[in-house]
Amino acid sequence: MSSKDNSPPPSPIDRKAVLARIGQDEKFLNELIEMFFKDYREKKSNLKTAIAEKNFNTIQEIGHSIKGASGSLSLPAIQQTAMKMEQAGNERDIKSAKKIFSTLEKEVNRLIEIWPTLSD
Repeated sequence: MSSKDNSPPPSPIDRKAVLARIGQDEKFLNELIEMFFKDYREKKSNLKTAIAEKNFNTIQEIGHSIKGASGSLSLPAIQQTAMKMEQAGNERDIKSAKKIFSTLEKEVNRLIEIWPTLSD
């Protein structure tokens, strides 16, 4: 009886929530998102290295950092994925970290692709 749900995935950002948090300032939101993208590029490189080197402390720390930044910006899918990365680091689970890295990339890329259509 179950039918496949063909509805599009939810927006990668809860604009209403983040705008409420920053006083409805669209320009500031654009600046914050651009800062997130720049910071993520650096963290992505460091995370990739940490996974290759099985540096679980760094995996945990970067996951924690991305979780915090994405939570502040109301990016729920990225926040959930980053939380899983943090857990993988804590649990010293390299197999999960590799899989989660791929999911994290997918979620951030989804935001990058859709952001120009959402920003004013």
